[in-house]
Amino acid sequence: MTLTIDDTDAADSTHLMQIGEVARRADVTVRTVRYYEEMGMIEPAMRTEGGFRLYNRSVLRRLQLIASLRALDFPLKDIQELLSIRQDSHIGTVAANKLLRVLRIQLERTTERIRQYEAIRRDIEQAMSLTAECTGCHQELSAEPCKTCGYVREYAKSTETGGPATRHEESLPIAFQAML
Repeated sequence: MTLTIDDTDAADSTHLMQIGEVARRADVTVRTVRYYEEMGMIEPAMRTEGGFRLYNRSVLRRLQLIASLRALDFPLKDIQELLSIRQDSHIGTVAANKLLRVLRIQLERTTERIRQYEAIRRDIEQAMSLTAECTGCHQELSAEPCKTCGYVREYAKSTETGGPATRHEESLPIAFQAML
């Protein structure tokens, strides 16, 4: 995912936006803007006499960054920590070490999610392969598992003989278990 920055009015750095405009440009809800403000992740540049929040372009860029990181499944607490690193660090080494720690954790989470998605992909591919056997089947469906399909037949046989049905059922792709 590439971070995209709204450069409308880029020449006008003093342009202030009300909450609805900054939310629209950042592609988030007004409620989200208020929530991030409550969390201390953003703050309005100023408030009008009537109490309306006004935001500048740096807040818009920060909202877009937060939205991009959320789209990458970064938890809000980690984003909050990332955003505070610069203010909380007095020298570059401290900031870099804090950043590396947060990024390592996110890399581990991402690696685990990739592993899970690859397992899901394999499961779906296997289910598609098994289901392909059923496309030419003219057997009437019933409450009993179909004994035509090899996988389902083995499952049915193991349940009839009192064998380890659960173990065999677990070997079936999750998507295909709907056929049981």
